[in-house]
Amino acid sequence: MVLSTIVLEDIKHLILLLTWQGIFYFAVAGIIHFVLGWTLLTVSQNRIGASRTSALVGTAPLFATFIGYLLFKEILSFLTILGIILVVSGIYLITYSKD
Repeated sequence: MVLSTIVLEDIKHLILLLTWQGIFYFAVAGIIHFVLGWTLLTVSQNRIGASRTSALVGTAPLFATFIGYLLFKEILSFLTILGIILVVSGIYLITYSKD
């Protein structure tokens, strides 16, 4: 968090706005994401297999785009949308190839 702020923003913002509560929430969110994310990934790989799981994980940008738009009215740039379409199209082609 500190490194990204130093690289992307002015260090004054970090010093003025950083609270112990913010650090705590950031750490808890990271722990929950790490533990639940890896646990659910392992469970899904055991249940449906690694190849199908990777196809589902690869579509995450598509769902994140829809959720971001619906909840936050966030509109992505043309290049970002093009990149997401390319990624999801590649996953589709790999998943449904007849080889």
